[in-house]
Amino acid sequence: MIGLTIEEEAIVFVEGGLEIIPNSITMDHHELLVIYLVVISLVVINLMESINQIHFLKIEASDPIQTLQLRLLI
Repeated sequence: MIGLTIEEEAIVFVEGGLEIIPNSITMDHHELLVIYLVVISLVVINLMESINQIHFLKIEASDPIQTLQLRLLI
């Protein structure tokens, strides 16, 4: 269980949803920072992949011969 302390109680993520548990083991600020950084990096990576796909589609649409060749390869 992972929790975040709020005024001597913890909000804990469990299978059924969220539970408030008093005096439970909670995460410190460094662990939360790592989780935030991982989530932000995943969002940025996803955005970069989307931009690359859009750029590829623009190239594909601008060259009809290359588009036809790509479709034949698939």
